[in-house]
Amino acid sequence: MSLYNYDRWDNFTKEELICSHTGLENPNVGIFVSLMDDVQEIRSYVGVPFEVTSAYRHPTHPEEASRGKQGQHTKAAIDIRVPIEYCHIVLEKAFELGFTGIGVNLTGDLNQRFIHLDKRSSKPRVWSY
Repeated sequence: MSLYNYDRWDNFTKEELICSHTGLENPNVGIFVSLMDDVQEIRSYVGVPFEVTSAYRHPTHPEEASRGKQGQHTKAAIDIRVPIEYCHIVLEKAFELGFTGIGVNLTGDLNQRFIHLDKRSSKPRVWSY
């Protein structure tokens, strides 16, 4: 049985949002639903597809395990690849919706570019990779 009705988010699939390493769903239901509702709102507002490059990561996911501490992806975070001409609009809307963790990697190879979004409870942060 699934924790979520993934049909709630028209432009995202279960396969994009579960841990790519374990296949498990994000157990942090409340914060994850809030995150994804707002990501869907951004997607609907912008009107162009986003590729999800990373969403939920179980603590045993290699990227989390190698860090020695659990990052925002073990709680509720998403990395999306956005066409470069829409990045400003995505970021503007993310600030409007109250995202408190925003990271950008918009240089280098197009396949490595992404925007990270989360709603951390600590002090808001914006960073570049």
